[in-house]
Amino acid sequence: MSTLSVMANRLLRAGHGSTSTFMLRTSSIAVLAFLGACASRPYYDYPPPMPQSLEPVAGAELRAGEPVEFSWRRADDTESYDFHVFNAENSDISRYMKTGLLAADICTADRCSLHLYLSLPDSSRHAWRVRSSNNAGKSAWTRTLFTFTGGTAR
Repeated sequence: MSTLSVMANRLLRAGHGSTSTFMLRTSSIAVLAFLGACASRPYYDYPPPMPQSLEPVAGAELRAGEPVEFSWRRADDTESYDFHVFNAENSDISRYMKTGLLAADICTADRCSLHLYLSLPDSSRHAWRVRSSNNAGKSAWTRTLFTFTGGTAR
């Protein structure tokens, strides 16, 4: 911030006429506001690590009509997450693709989660995955297989 203050003082003292001073001050304020906004966002040198999936665990049996909590451990240096439920054998299920989920909105402490009701064909080859993201890039996807059945709980 001290560098910005020095720049502001130099810019404000640079003009000689009243019109040029006013224009210079207006421009200086706009430039400093822009620099201040850029400086407030963290900058990362590397993409974040891959998050660790928590629930549902591999091999879990999910049933139609029941809410599902998908959760994972928060990855360090993450700004947002991409989430996806898909059929591991042959198809993308785009209605369950969510991108740009802000960590601040879906994470509490070290746990992130989404609650969904799923409507999927019966199969033991469905999967869910999540990846973390920041301004340097994206992590690899996690991948957790689960079974989905249309039956009700017994």
